Amino acid sequence: MSYIHIEGKKKRSIPFFYKRCSLKIAEILKITDQYNRVSYSEIESIELITANPKILHRFVENGKVRRVKIFFSLYVFDNVIEKFVQPDIESTIKEELEIFYGNNESFYQNEALSRIIFKNIFKLFFMMNLSSICIWFLMQYYFFPIIILIINIYCLVSDSLSEYKNQASIYALTKNEEKLKVHDKEWREVDAKYVYPGNIILIDRTKDFPCDVKILDGELIVDESFLTGESFPVVKSCGNFVYSGTKILQSKGSGTFLVDTKKEEDVVRVKHLPLKRRNKSKIKNGTEMVDRKEEQTLQVFNLAVGLVLKTGQETTKGKLLKSIICPPPCDYKFLNESKKIFKFLLFLTIIFCSLLLFRIRNIEESTFDKIVVIFDMFFVLVYPGLPTSLMFSISLAQSRLFKKGILCFDKERINSAGLVSLVVFDKTGTLTEEGLDVHLIDAMYKMENIKTVEESEESVMEIEPPNFEDDSKQTKEEVFIKAIDSKSNCEQNLNYVQKMKNFENDFYKEMDNEEFNCNFISEEENEEMNKNIIIEEIPSKDKIEIDFLDIGMSVCHNAVEFNDEIVGDPLDVRMFAYSNAKICDNKIIQLGELKFHILKIIDFDNKARRMSVLISFNDRFFIFTKGSPENIKELMSEIYQDYDDDISEYAMDGYRVITMACLELDKNGNPINFNIKETFNKNKPFTKEGGIMNYDANLFTLEKIGDLNHKLLGVIVFANKTKMESYGIISELTSANICCIMATGDNILTSISVAKELCLYDQEIPLLFPVLKEDAQNIYDIEWIGVGEEDLLFDKIKLMVYKGVDKTFYTEFNIAIEGKEYEFLKKDKGYSDMLLDKCKIFARMNPEQKKMLVQDFKNRKIKVAFCGDGANDMGALKEADVGIALAQNEASVASSFTSNITDISAVSVVLKEGRCALVSSFSTFKYLFTTICLQFIFYYGLFFLYFNIVSDFQSLHTDLLGTLIISMFMSNSVPSKMLSKKKLQETFFTRKTIQSTLFIIFFSTLFILAPFGYCNSVEEFGNDTCELTTALFYVYTSLVVALGYYYYEGLPHRKEIKKNRRFIIYLLLFLFYLIYLVLSNGEGYLSKLYKLVNLPTDKLLLTSCICVISIFGLFILDICINRNKF
Repeated sequence: MSYIHIEGKKKRSIPFFYKRCSLKIAEILKITDQYNRVSYSEIESIELITANPKILHRFVENGKVRRVKIFFSLYVFDNVIEKFVQPDIESTIKEELEIFYGNNESFYQNEALSRIIFKNIFKLFFMMNLSSICIWFLMQYYFFPIIILIINIYCLVSDSLSEYKNQASIYALTKNEEKLKVHDKEWREVDAKYVYPGNIILIDRTKDFPCDVKILDGELIVDESFLTGESFPVVKSCGNFVYSGTKILQSKGSGTFLVDTKKEEDVVRVKHLPLKRRNKSKIKNGTEMVDRKEEQTLQVFNLAVGLVLKTGQETTKGKLLKSIICPPPCDYKFLNESKKIFKFLLFLTIIFCSLLLFRIRNIEESTFDKIVVIFDMFFVLVYPGLPTSLMFSISLAQSRLFKKGILCFDKERINSAGLVSLVVFDKTGTLTEEGLDVHLIDAMYKMENIKTVEESEESVMEIEPPNFEDDSKQTKEEVFIKAIDSKSNCEQNLNYVQKMKNFENDFYKEMDNEEFNCNFISEEENEEMNKNIIIEEIPSKDKIEIDFLDIGMSVCHNAVEFNDEIVGDPLDVRMFAYSNAKICDNKIIQLGELKFHILKIIDFDNKARRMSVLISFNDRFFIFTKGSPENIKELMSEIYQDYDDDISEYAMDGYRVITMACLELDKNGNPINFNIKETFNKNKPFTKEGGIMNYDANLFTLEKIGDLNHKLLGVIVFANKTKMESYGIISELTSANICCIMATGDNILTSISVAKELCLYDQEIPLLFPVLKEDAQNIYDIEWIGVGEEDLLFDKIKLMVYKGVDKTFYTEFNIAIEGKEYEFLKKDKGYSDMLLDKCKIFARMNPEQKKMLVQDFKNRKIKVAFCGDGANDMGALKEADVGIALAQNEASVASSFTSNITDISAVSVVLKEGRCALVSSFSTFKYLFTTICLQFIFYYGLFFLYFNIVSDFQSLHTDLLGTLIISMFMSNSVPSKMLSKKKLQETFFTRKTIQSTLFIIFFSTLFILAPFGYCNSVEEFGNDTCELTTALFYVYTSLVVALGYYYYEGLPHRKEIKKNRRFIIYLLLFLFYLIYLVLSNGEGYLSKLYKLVNLPTDKLLLTSCICVISIFGLFILDICINRNKF
């Protein structure tokens, strides 16, 4: 609402006229959005007798509620603050909920095809085309207007069908015919549109869940690809949220619930009863549980139960669709300028037609004939096809894109693609392959160099920071350690990044030391040492001996089997698949012939960043725990001494790292010592498949397990593979001075690694990223971390980077940032400008933040393209000047381009076609503008002086066979193979363009005026057969050919003219046809058809010379001015 300006309007005494008034008495709202688009919404007044006067008093006045729909959202008038707001009320009465929240459906309505056609018919330019066609018919011109009418009808139907299909695809996304079971005294089935916030519902399997809910009990397997772009099934349990648009694959309730069925006014809540029935449990109106004495009803369900939070357009899916339905307008300057030029021509035409009306006032002809001729002259200069001519090249580009597997849903965006100077890429599925794969298993438990955590910490504490005042006092054992007082929200702990910096600092300081260098090993020795490093890269299916790390990968996860497919968290699924185990049922995992019984799973905790599983195996009991490396480290008493360095190296290389640890318990639940290097033959089953503990497994909580000492097994390293096509395309774009930026939901270190691999940023200058403290109040509370650089300092005031003890400063540096930090820092103008200038990596960006980033770049007058592959990119795709979706899913509805090519080569194709189309549009527009001006001088001069006109076939020849077809062939040029550094012209109103166009018009006008000097004619109204008309026809036709060649632009954005063979062939054929007509000199069938007269020899030679001079004159000018044809 911050961008929306609202004015109240009230009816005057005359219907349909309104005056401005306060919102309290307004009957209609005038709404102006951030793009200055105006719409009107009528205010509804609904009668309501409420049973909750204390709650709803501010919305009800005189028994009525006033509400209005603004941009597909429902607002209710608040009488206290006298504004329209989105209310949040507590009520269980259906009528009240319906009034204040509306039904759970979209207000978007798909228009009928007939209505769309009718609407397009009454557009300005189509009406002007129809008017000009009618005038030509009245002047007894038939052939040319019929052809123009056919072309216009085809364009009308084609555009209307395209608009209808787009509306239908959007409406299909908003339409929902699901049925839900809602609790209202009892469970009853209702249409999804009659569900409101506060309702308790059963969550059943569905392809399109209709509202946002919080899971109160049970477990779900869902597919959130509509929102996240990731098509992996996800397990959700009590306390998690399920969003509209989600596909529910499986729903399972926990069994027994206690439901309040006595008081209708209470918000019904449920409570899980795992073992015993509880006599006192109730949550009333969203408050904490309180005791009550009323009797409860016990009900059993097999489905998960949820509390409805949001419905209609306010759901997550609804907000995404709103950004599609209300997209930003296409800011295409040249199209707007062409309309301004059209208005200028309209102004000139009115002046000249007024003079012409004064000239013919005394002619003894009917008033009707005079008016028809005046309008004919009007439509010569105000040519309706002038703005439409810009669509020639766009339509041809759209056709070429379609052949290449790229669909375009918004033609105007094609020319915008030619002006793109910045491309924002999503990462997963766009720059890289979908999902993560297991890259390697680092079995650290097999290493011999193990030491206690205390020893590791002591060795770190002994390191002292350097003395900046006297660097010579430092010994080679001293390193620089930068204190980090806050924790990052990155997945990898920043301590690992800092330790990598410490290592590099020490390394570079000692590189020149001979004593140090002599310790280097040879390449052969290095290869020999690497053979001893225990890393399992590819598990063999024939592997017989398995260890505890293999067992941990097979059991420590939340993956389940669904429809013979393993589903769950993507990393869990990939890890389990890597282990070659299988799920016998949800409680037994089989690895070879070995079976492991799952006694309890402690789910992953976001704060602790770990999960655990308790299993029994051969009458033994184990707890396996996996999670982030730094959090698992806290559970271990002993670690591999290079643990931190190895983890840091994996993190800096962009890998996702998970650490696995375990411990063994006795039957009483007490930790016992065990041989961590013990192995098992998976083909020899044990007689005892499981054991019984004397200790209640449910007592093992996340906190209790955190107090137990674990033994390190190793780390599982996941990698996101970069698509091979990404390297070449990024290189091509950067070579063309097109800035490439990454905006991803992934963590910052992985993003930096991918960006480094693709050379998205200059690796010769420092790279930093900010870390936001939890209690940060201003920009000075932000910590700045350098990646791969030693002793970097960031000046938070001057916004400069210093390096080394001599404080060498850098004005040029790179920045990577996460969404949370970006939102915080962008509030400051200086930081905002710095981030948009220097930041190439935006990580942890949610859909709204991606959209906001695109808006920020657009606010700086930068043409932005966004390339993504998921529905979570819908907002950014729609907001961008050019949106390119690399998938045929919901994202394609929001994007202006949808590609069947699943890599970013589609971006290069779209930009090349956009540049080609833009150059073609400029060429075609200048060509048509010049020929229209010359034609007006031709026709106007002929009629103003002698009241003569041209014949029907002469007009058909010059307008259709000449100007129209030549402009189409001029537009039909294919783009260059490579993107060029040369910037394209965005506006027609440049000094160079205006001067050159006016000069060509003046130069060509000299040739048009020449026949008036040596050819005579008689004053006869409507005469189309005379020497002057014939000579002017020859000269003007030759100029049509010459100007077509002159205005053709080739390299660097289009193929050179010699590659456009159709264009060259047609120009030659048209020129030869003109030569034939000139040589016929009024004789023969075609000359009679054109009403060309026989010219005297001297006049014919003079006319021929003028034609030749005009052609060669423009050819020579082209050589002097346009140097990019060949």
